[in-house]
Amino acid sequence: MAAISSKGLGNRFVKIANYTIQKELSRGPITTVFLATQTALERSVLLKILNVQWKGEKDLVERFHREAKICARLKHPNLVNIFDFGTSENSFYLAMEYVEGWNLADFIKKNHPLPIPVILFIFNELLKGIEYAHASGVIHRDIKAANIMIGKEGTVKISDFGLATIADFPALTEMGGTVGTPAYMSPEQAQGKKLDATSDLFSFGITIYEMVVSENPFLGENFADSIQLTLNKKQTPLVKKRVDTPDWLSDLIQKLLEKNPQKRVPSAADVIRQTKSRAEIPDNSVLVNFINDPAGNSSDGGKKILRKTSSKNRVVYALLSILAAIVTITLLINQSNSSNNSTSNNVAFHAPEENMVSDSIQIMNEQTPEIKSQQADTANPSPVEQGPKIQKNSDSVIAMKNDEYPEKDPNTV
Repeated sequence: MAAISSKGLGNRFVKIANYTIQKELSRGPITTVFLATQTALERSVLLKILNVQWKGEKDLVERFHREAKICARLKHPNLVNIFDFGTSENSFYLAMEYVEGWNLADFIKKNHPLPIPVILFIFNELLKGIEYAHASGVIHRDIKAANIMIGKEGTVKISDFGLATIADFPALTEMGGTVGTPAYMSPEQAQGKKLDATSDLFSFGITIYEMVVSENPFLGENFADSIQLTLNKKQTPLVKKRVDTPDWLSDLIQKLLEKNPQKRVPSAADVIRQTKSRAEIPDNSVLVNFINDPAGNSSDGGKKILRKTSSKNRVVYALLSILAAIVTITLLINQSNSSNNSTSNNVAFHAPEENMVSDSIQIMNEQTPEIKSQQADTANPSPVEQGPKIQKNSDSVIAMKNDEYPEKDPNTV
């Protein structure tokens, strides 16, 4: 047995049989989490202990027990496992799988901007865990960056099922009618309505949005402000916040963040199918390589990540090809006619400057300036002075993306 001093647990020594407590990792108003060793199996675990001042609160004790029972039913590589639940010297505790690494909120702060291939891998791993939980009848109700663990070995796991519901468990009394983290709640969750799988997908959408631009679109100054933003604010599409965001990913997140749950993608399985039809998802080497060398160029795991071109881009490319053909034909006709004209016409083409955004496209037509005729008695005509100014006319096509993505503290209330 081990004993440590813990003010947050009632200014007494905590003793949990069969566990050696190493250090405190986090302290909250309801629970405190320790890194410990399970002595019988000699493995590192997390001990989540209910603070002693709450041991008489039946609702909180039952929630604590429910979390253990729900997690015991769920066995999936993208969900944190529960090993044990019990009491020791009047302390209720959960022994959970220890993931050496970071929670996603800290991982974003440390490494922003995350490469798109890394985001896609984490995106897909989270979806697999959420799909499994939903298929088991579990609604998490608190999907957020702080409840997702990123392991040093390239693992991605969802944790903290303390607010989860399951179909065949009796409902618990909810203080105030609303539970969850305000800036990650779906609108229906913020209003205390009945929830289904699409509520978790809304929270998932916010989490991915935060991964891409390090900004939670609904994070307010306080609880009430965050709720108002969730109910009323329309988020800016990711493609307008970060230029290398794939169009399909930006569109998908917009659908997941619909205020009306009936307009969202209906299930995690559907999100996975849509993703596979649009992109090649990398394996965990992309995350491992990035963790080992964040500043290097190995974030693609040595493989080229192929993205299928969206239909929107195909239309743009087709139009540009047509415009290019028209310009080429016009140039050929002008060159053919120039030999029959006493006055030459000049056509200039200006390529985009090097500092333009990579996916910006400019096709600019220039009006040929009229060349003044020279005096009749001049033997050799003087060179034509040219300096046409670029004019934006109806034939110009300009596609620009905003590459600014301001950072914002993702901590929630």
